[in-house]
Amino acid sequence: MAMRPSIEKEGPYDVLINVDNELLFCLRARTGAPAGSRLLYAGGDKAVLIRDPKRSVVLEYLPEGTKKALGDAGRVLIAEIEDRNLRYEYFARVTRMKELPL
Repeated sequence: MAMRPSIEKEGPYDVLINVDNELLFCLRARTGAPAGSRLLYAGGDKAVLIRDPKRSVVLEYLPEGTKKALGDAGRVLIAEIEDRNLRYEYFARVTRMKELPL
């Protein structure tokens, strides 16, 4: 039987548009390196980051400008921060869905 990935909610996080006009999500670092990351978005105020095959992160309360930008984005930049230091930085492909798998 396949192991189901864990789904956790992200606490406070930052999202901004960087100098390259990319959406940048700043999250707390998780253990293990990200792999095959993608961001699932169905409109509304939530998105789900599939960080790796074992872990997903729910991002709630997306700001209005972020929701519009996600509708047009092909990918987003993720920065994982630990003790005020950058631990991982990677792109996640944006996948638009009719409904989030929550």
